[in-house]
Amino acid sequence: MTSLKREISPPPPVQGITTGFRLVSYNMLAKAYTRPAQYSHSPFGCLNWRNRSQATLTLLRDLRSDFLCLQELDMYGFYRQNLKKDDYSSVYIQRTGQKPDGCGIFYKHNVAKLLIKQTIKYNDLAKSVYADKVYEENYLQRDCVGIMAAFRLKGAPFNQVVIVANTHLFWNPSWSNVKFAQAKYLTKRLAEFKTLVSKRFRCEEPFVIVAGDFNAKPNSKVYQYLVSGCPGHQSWIANNEVVAYFQELALEEPPMPLCSVYALANGREPKFTNCKPNFKETLDYIFFSPSRHIKLVSVDPLPESSESPDVVSGLPNFYHPSDHLPIAADFEIIKE
Repeated sequence: MTSLKREISPPPPVQGITTGFRLVSYNMLAKAYTRPAQYSHSPFGCLNWRNRSQATLTLLRDLRSDFLCLQELDMYGFYRQNLKKDDYSSVYIQRTGQKPDGCGIFYKHNVAKLLIKQTIKYNDLAKSVYADKVYEENYLQRDCVGIMAAFRLKGAPFNQVVIVANTHLFWNPSWSNVKFAQAKYLTKRLAEFKTLVSKRFRCEEPFVIVAGDFNAKPNSKVYQYLVSGCPGHQSWIANNEVVAYFQELALEEPPMPLCSVYALANGREPKFTNCKPNFKETLDYIFFSPSRHIKLVSVDPLPESSESPDVVSGLPNFYHPSDHLPIAADFEIIKE
């Protein structure tokens, strides 16, 4: 197998000194959704819960991240208990409508202190200004959720607050307007949360990161909207071959500018983050709002080809316990 890990592993954190942090986003593939008929291409035994759970724990630990934004997390108690041994604390929201999975943010409690959190229930769209009048109320009720949390970084050179948001938007490619409404509601709630954090904790400029499975390709209306407020976004869109009419759409800009870490670091999004025999697309992203106090240092490499030995027959397999790949970014705190 071709290794996809960074050639140089990050050094272990020094207690009391923080110059940066690392964040991972990962759709884990919920236990409830690992139907053998849907993953008949996967090697025998790799879908077994005992095998997958241990492989997932090993992967999460090997990523050595300060923040883990996990989607399709349906065995929250299991992962909370086991990752607690690795100094992780966590916050979690389960999907509405009795769905078994949800979104969780795990954070190293020796790196970050939780200040405040809020949850996002996209079913509330039906009662919001983002509910398009042409749709019936139940059209927007897809039981999708998100979670936002503000953290104070311990040992930072100044009073730095980081807002981390994690979300999972609706999957159906035919319902793009639902995903677009969810993206607009997400940014609205995030902007309000940022204002609240700034006032309550007297932080002039909280750093904002939004991670998750957006179920949107780089040439989608959702992606275009999310990056439309960031300088240089048109060049990223061109590199990702967005069709011309999306570039010509007079989309309103989101309440805050958001940049994609992979587009900024590499000039384009990854070739794919979700890999099955008949579907290989980029759906997962880490976005951030530019700040003079924090800069993007690096992103983890991903396969450039679906013929890479560890993904060639599609996922999950014994190398990757989910049909998604984890994405990761390292940030550095700048002291002016």
